[in-house]
Amino acid sequence: MVPKRVPALLLAVLGLALMFNSVWLLPQEGDTQYTVDRTEITVENGTFDYRNDADGPGHEFNDLVPVACDGRTGDRLCAFDQHLVTDGPVTVAGDPLYGSDQEFVQLDGGYYRRTVEDTENGTVYDVERVAPRALLDEVAVNVSSVSPADARDRALPVRVAVTGDTGTTTEFPDGDRIGQVYLRNGTFYTVVVVDEGAVDTPLFEEWMHDALGIAGLLLVVVGVVVAVGDRRPEL
Repeated sequence: MVPKRVPALLLAVLGLALMFNSVWLLPQEGDTQYTVDRTEITVENGTFDYRNDADGPGHEFNDLVPVACDGRTGDRLCAFDQHLVTDGPVTVAGDPLYGSDQEFVQLDGGYYRRTVEDTENGTVYDVERVAPRALLDEVAVNVSSVSPADARDRALPVRVAVTGDTGTTTEFPDGDRIGQVYLRNGTFYTVVVVDEGAVDTPLFEEWMHDALGIAGLLLVVVGVVVAVGDRRPEL
């Protein structure tokens, strides 16, 4: 026979879950909500063109993940890449310079592949020009075989890339998927944040959150009472 304290413990755990879920798990008014949408990537005048308004909401999330130095960000590593365009290759002794896993860069309106070669004299760095379409072919995640039904079990950006439907989430945009390049039925897409703002109306009315908290508290009390009763010695 299962001791009463086992179901009592389960009741207490469920009660605590209800109490805390009503506070932090369910979206509340004021939380940031992100709207993401699929946008086609085309090549115009030798560069990628896709929906990413530099002055629009969420634009800071929408850089293409596989491409560094895209003109909206600048750092010392990109400056080194720029130097390699005209004065490469460069041999450097010591620790590797590249801490980035982005193999491709955008420089002066063109696209380049970073190359690194270890030699006896040090590490040789260089960049080589690559055609935009070839870059897309190499980095794109092919989702052509994923059906809309199967996409329901995937992460939101993948689901949006497959279905073309707009999606919303209160989770911070995932940099591994927002700005990723997808290939579907011969067309290249990326998923971008097109809007962000506070949740105007919570999924549950305030009284529902209170009800969940009260129900959870009652379950905890019942669990404690059952557990205490189970420990009383029989007369």
